[in-house]
Amino acid sequence: MKILLKLISILVSLTLTFAAVPQPALQSLSVFNEPESDKVLTGASSQGEMVTPQADEISNNGAFAAVVSVPPVIRVANAGYGLTNQALTPTDSSTIQTQLINYAARTMQDYNTTVSVNVPAGATAPVLVASTQGAGSVNLTAISLSGNPYTWKVTGGIAVAGNYIDYTITYNLNGRQYTQKAASYVDHVELAAGWQTYVVRRNFSDVTHTRHEYTATLSGSGSSGAGYAVYGSGGSGYYNMSAGGGTSGFTANPSAYSGMKLWNEGYDKRENCSVWYCGQPGKNNKDDNVDGGHRANLDVYYDPSVVTNISQLGIKLLYWRSTSPPKTPTLSQEKMIYLQGNPLFSNDDSSNATAQSYFYSTNALNNNTQSINSDPGTMVFNFAGTVLPPDGKQVTFASAIYGYFQQQVHLTTWNAWLITFHVVNKAALRSLIAAEDSAFRQIHDGYTDTGGAFTAYLNALTKSKAVLNQPNASPAQISAAVNNLNSAKNNFTYVSADYAALDTLVDSIYDDSSLGFRPSITKDPDYYYSGVNYYPSHYYIDTSVLKATLTGITYNLDIRYQAYVDTTLAEINTVWRTLVLLDADYTTVNDYINTNTISGQNDATGSDAGNYILANATKYPQYANQMIYWRHFTLSSYNDWDTAVKGATLGLKIPDEAAVAAMGAALESAYNNLTILPPNCTELNAVMADTFTALNSTAYVQNPEGEGHSIAYFTDASVGTMQAKYNEIFYGLDGLLMPEQGTVITWTDQLLALYNAKKMNNADYIYADDQKAIPATYEEEVAFYYTTDSWQALIDARNAVITGKYTDEQSVVNEWAVNIYNARNALTLNEANYAAVDAAILAAGSFVPANYQNWSVVADAIDAIVYGLNIAQQSAVDGYAQAITTAIENLIYTDADLTALNAAIDANAIYIEGVYTPTSWAAFADALAAGIAIRDASPATNITQQPLVDAATAEIGAAAALLVEAFVGIEVNPAGSAIADVETGYICGLPASGDLYDLTAQGFIDIVGNGHFVYTPCAGGFGTGTKVELVRDADDKVMAVYTIIIFGDINGDGLADGRDACIADMLATGMLTQNDVGDTAYFAADANHDGLVDTADALLLEQAGLFVAQINQN
Repeated sequence: MKILLKLISILVSLTLTFAAVPQPALQSLSVFNEPESDKVLTGASSQGEMVTPQADEISNNGAFAAVVSVPPVIRVANAGYGLTNQALTPTDSSTIQTQLINYAARTMQDYNTTVSVNVPAGATAPVLVASTQGAGSVNLTAISLSGNPYTWKVTGGIAVAGNYIDYTITYNLNGRQYTQKAASYVDHVELAAGWQTYVVRRNFSDVTHTRHEYTATLSGSGSSGAGYAVYGSGGSGYYNMSAGGGTSGFTANPSAYSGMKLWNEGYDKRENCSVWYCGQPGKNNKDDNVDGGHRANLDVYYDPSVVTNISQLGIKLLYWRSTSPPKTPTLSQEKMIYLQGNPLFSNDDSSNATAQSYFYSTNALNNNTQSINSDPGTMVFNFAGTVLPPDGKQVTFASAIYGYFQQQVHLTTWNAWLITFHVVNKAALRSLIAAEDSAFRQIHDGYTDTGGAFTAYLNALTKSKAVLNQPNASPAQISAAVNNLNSAKNNFTYVSADYAALDTLVDSIYDDSSLGFRPSITKDPDYYYSGVNYYPSHYYIDTSVLKATLTGITYNLDIRYQAYVDTTLAEINTVWRTLVLLDADYTTVNDYINTNTISGQNDATGSDAGNYILANATKYPQYANQMIYWRHFTLSSYNDWDTAVKGATLGLKIPDEAAVAAMGAALESAYNNLTILPPNCTELNAVMADTFTALNSTAYVQNPEGEGHSIAYFTDASVGTMQAKYNEIFYGLDGLLMPEQGTVITWTDQLLALYNAKKMNNADYIYADDQKAIPATYEEEVAFYYTTDSWQALIDARNAVITGKYTDEQSVVNEWAVNIYNARNALTLNEANYAAVDAAILAAGSFVPANYQNWSVVADAIDAIVYGLNIAQQSAVDGYAQAITTAIENLIYTDADLTALNAAIDANAIYIEGVYTPTSWAAFADALAAGIAIRDASPATNITQQPLVDAATAEIGAAAALLVEAFVGIEVNPAGSAIADVETGYICGLPASGDLYDLTAQGFIDIVGNGHFVYTPCAGGFGTGTKVELVRDADDKVMAVYTIIIFGDINGDGLADGRDACIADMLATGMLTQNDVGDTAYFAADANHDGLVDTADALLLEQAGLFVAQINQN
């Protein structure tokens, strides 16, 4: 039970601190049982009475924050903003734009208006709400809401430049709603700073003049982003960047939002001046230092934590010529000058190295090789720097364009810009916002919105993010954003700290009603678990530390001090656990549980009840002052004593004083009831039982053929001595107790010695000797009648009998008698001799059954054998052998298999002798004849000659495979004129006489081999197109097919005459085609063999028909 209580104690100690049952803490700790020591607990401390602990950060939600990306800047302009209209006025510049002008490319291009949200794993889909600071509204279009990233686009709306767009993102995660803020700064679109130039130079000597007409813009080309921006300003209007059109493309708009200047020194203001500076009129020359220095303004803002080189801003200079009035030459880039500050410059000035390190063109060659010579035409120059300009640094940038007309009138026009660099340092603001994003404060962290404090914080955080994204934020704006956000943090209001667990602990260890403390779960766990008991201070050794800790509690703190509350909870829990109760009085218990009364631990159970216990002198005076071994007591009395000793729980405290007294009474009662056992006679009883058995033991003598009898097991002398000692012990045991165990052991040893010395009687052999003397039935002819094994078994049984056995082996002697009896009755006659049968079967095994027609006779003779007959049945066994031998002598062979031979003879009878060469035919005929002879042999060929049959079959097939067809072909008679082309199948060189009838008979072609020609004349007769088939005589097989060609004979009548000339003429003139007359006739129509059928062939044929020309047939 104590172990169970300790286990429960450990579990409760692990959980008690975290119990959360809110109860008032120490509401009346004013009176204890000892007023002088307890009165320090009068009342609990308040926050005002104690030093406020250190506040902790209560927000650390960075892991639950979404990854939010919003457009750093949303641009606004007039409603009609575009390439053709860049007018911006305070009353019309609030329309949200989704595209910006890229001045360098003269196109509208998209910029980032995407809002992207990646919520943490397990979060619900986010809800996005966008609103504008001040007047306006935002149009949001959902792009993807199916999962991370969730995206929307700002697609329009109204917003005021200088304000911001407030984004609120909400989602749920782990049962809590999270709110995240972001902001886009609202700014005007970026304008270019530049010049619309229209300048004319006239030479005084004549009316020839040169015009410069172009637009020059210096801009960020719509490339501004988070951390930088480029603004053009100080102009007098804007230019149509789409269509242009000279000065007509410029619209006057003298507001603060214009970036372009008009330089219109037209023909009416012509002067003989070759260098013009920014369009300012003057006398004699147009040097900048005379005219006072006019500039287009470009303000560049950058955050050095984002921008590391001016090239990242994408600043580009565009020269664009949209039209070419008369006398407009090629415009060439001539020179660029970079100067520090806002000085005047002249045509011959050089660049300042420091200014050029801040800002310079990376691709301007400054040698008049880069030019505009088409309409429309452009030049674009890029810019970078080698070092970042400091804040407020100004650079004057001037660029010259050169052009001349007809090598006479030269003109250079200069455009100048004042570039001011603004360094926007947002390090402190960025760090503060990063810290707040890491904290990711939520109202449920422990804030309240009393007085709108938390709402004000969210607004300040949103505005600070807008300032962080504001490209041209001033130091004052940045500082204000930092101060406002810090101020909002300082104005937080918080929920109260959670004192529930602390209150529960205090109420669990102190009870107002009993004015006492609960025992420590660590020092006195048994008293802690024995019930909700509260004891006064005088029950404990010391309670002063706990009282001091309780009175030191500071209450009414907010959630920032929750760590203090939790620490105080742990401290009280620790101090309370050090309380220790006073011990109870164990005097009576100690009188019995001591080393004088109890010696050692129980050697069987380890019990503290003792291995030896002092004898009760009153109850057993004969054993006074003796220690009695625990096993010498009765089990029940010792168990009662063991229970009393075990029930004496040591270490109990003062609340259990009565229980300790009861333990002493139980020990006294159990001791007085201890009862000594009688001696242990287990071994003695066993020896006496064995002796009693020996005194009455007998051995049984078995008769295999009838009734047996019994004899005494031990000798008379042994029985007499054992009986005397047995009687002495039997009557001497009465009245002995366990301490006299030695006498019992002596008796045991004496009786056991007599028992072990007892002698056995001799065994009785009467029946074994009788069985040995009985003879077998055929004992005089054993070799003939009995098997060797069965006779030997009888001999072995007889010989097994030996003398000298005692009663302990009477069973062995009995077994010998039984074995002789059984062996005689189990004698076995010899088997008949089957040697001749086995020989006959062996002989039959050398034959192949399939080779004989009547093999079943042999099989039947073998199946008729009956085995297991004895020697008296030998004649029947001999008959089996003779029957097998006779059946073998009368076996008849089966015929050979002629199936394949017959098939070979039938299959090869189709060959014809004249088709093949004599040599191959002779070999084939011999093989065929040999096969027929085997097939027709009488008597028929039997199975033993099957190899001869198979060889003949194979030879027929082999000879047939070697048959060679006799050659049949043609040869041209060398004495004749014929030509045979085996590739085309044409026979030419024949006379066009019209009397052909047989090429062989007429001596043109000879046939080689046994063959003949078969002629198929064409419709015209025996002429061109006649088919000649070479046929073999033996089997009328067509060996080749030829076609007769007689050049000039187109109609196939065998003549080349006027009729053919007529056909040739029709072919030449296209009246007939090759498809109309056929390939053969068309081939014959080429009478002159030039590869063409034309009027030349028709003329030749006409002459041949008049016998004034002859056709060459070769």
